[in-house]
Amino acid sequence: MNGFEFISESIRVSGDDRVDFDSQTCGCKPKKEGDVTCLDNRCMNYVTQIECGRCGPTCGNKRLTNKQYADLEIRDTPPKGQGIFAKQPISKGSLVGEYLGEIINAKELERRVADVNESGSQHMYVMALQGKSYVDSRFKG
Repeated sequence: MNGFEFISESIRVSGDDRVDFDSQTCGCKPKKEGDVTCLDNRCMNYVTQIECGRCGPTCGNKRLTNKQYADLEIRDTPPKGQGIFAKQPISKGSLVGEYLGEIINAKELERRVADVNESGSQHMYVMALQGKSYVDSRFKG
């Protein structure tokens, strides 16, 4: 896809309305030394599908932080551009990858939607975050 840039972290483009993704401390403790924690219903963050942020080294609920994604590859998919494909089967409920792009505020989103409408494009890839922030992965992701 012309003009698309692959990035490894989202980029804040507009707005000062910071989104606080800091999770609550879960308090999980290993049953015995070396046990992995935070991967079952005893962990409040795991249950609410929030990644732990301040746990110790035994925490297993840091898949985004540790970039533990499925093995993926990007291939050309004419005439649509490019697509993402799994190199191996992905189990139900597994993390595939992180949605990345440009983090924008509501005003910038309105401007970009207007641009899309004016250009006649049918492609807009936006995800709402907490507050009034959005991730637009149309040009970077």
